[in-house]
Amino acid sequence: MVVVTAALLGGCSKNETGSDQAFCDDLRRVPSLASVLTGFSEMSPAKLTEALDDAEASFAQLRRSAPEDLSDEVDRVVELVMAVIDGVRANATDPVAAAETIRKAVAAHPRAEEAGLAVAEAARTRCSVELNPTVVENPDPTASSSTASSSTGSSTTGPDQNGPSTTG
Repeated sequence: MVVVTAALLGGCSKNETGSDQAFCDDLRRVPSLASVLTGFSEMSPAKLTEALDDAEASFAQLRRSAPEDLSDEVDRVVELVMAVIDGVRANATDPVAAAETIRKAVAAHPRAEEAGLAVAEAARTRCSVELNPTVVENPDPTASSSTASSSTGSSTTGPDQNGPSTTG
C-alpha cells in the first residue's frame, strides 16, 4: 500500500507569505480525491470537468498557502494529486486505463509517500485536521464511495466537515 495524502494538494507558484492559519483554512476547503473521483466514469463530461477543475483550483490554493517549512512536502503531494487528476481527465470514460495511469503516477512520485505523511502530521498538529492518506497500489476507480475513500483518497474531519471540501 502506498500512502499518499490525497486530500492534498496544482502547478502554481508559491505565495511567499504562507502561514499556518491560511494553510489550515485552505486545507479544510480542499476536497478529498475520493469525493472528486468516485464514480467519475459515470459523471457527465461537464460535471467531471467542473469537479476536476474545482479540485485543481483548491489544491493550487493549498500549495500557495503552505507555510515555508512545509512547502516542499506540499509540492510533492500536489504534484502527485495533479498527476492523478490528469490521468482521470485523460481517461474519463475508461476506469481501467485511469487506474493504470494512477498506478504509474504513484510510481513516478516515490517521495510523495513520505511527504504525505509529513503533511498529514502538520494537518493534525497545526490544524486539528485528521487525514486518512491511503492509496492502494491497484486502485479500483469503479468502487463504491466507502471503498474509494480508503483506497483512492483521503478524508479529513475538522470542525466543519466530514471530509476535505481536498483534496481530497
